[in-house]
Amino acid sequence: AARQVSARRQDGPRVPVRVELSEVAAPQHVRQRLLASPSLPPGNYDGLDVLLTRASVETDGARSELLTPAEATFVAARFRIERRQAVVLNVELDLEASLDGGFSLEPVFHAHVPPRPAAGLLTLVSESRNHRIRILDKSSGTVAGVIPTGRNPSGLALDPRRPRAYVRS
Repeated sequence: AARQVSARRQDGPRVPVRVELSEVAAPQHVRQRLLASPSLPPGNYDGLDVLLTRASVETDGARSELLTPAEATFVAARFRIERRQAVVLNVELDLEASLDGGFSLEPVFHAHVPPRPAAGLLTLVSESRNHRIRILDKSSGTVAGVIPTGRNPSGLALDPRRPRAYVRS
């Protein structure tokens, strides 16, 4: 369970991030899940600090609690936040590398900003609850980007000649 996440700015300060998904179970980690949805100030960032409160593994039907670090784990991932823009950061836990003797979890995370797919390989999905449009990569089925919108985007119109997307909100 993730208790606390913060973004680490290159100029020093850490910016707290609102955790959206505090618990991830094994069957869920095979697909993308939204861990956090921060509103970060513009600037350059070196990555995230993630503090886990608990972890467990299940083997042969028995669940075992693991020891977790008392300090946050740094997840290296350089990214830049521009004004009125959003960045998607894919973060994955390398479970095999993270298990230490079967008794504790020393988290090893891998993170990157996904590349934007070519125009023919993307799908746009409006999310009225979150005030954004998600850019999906058709070939991998993963989120490749996010476009912040006004309140409650409820539809899209695409102009393939220019290439532009118009949002109704």
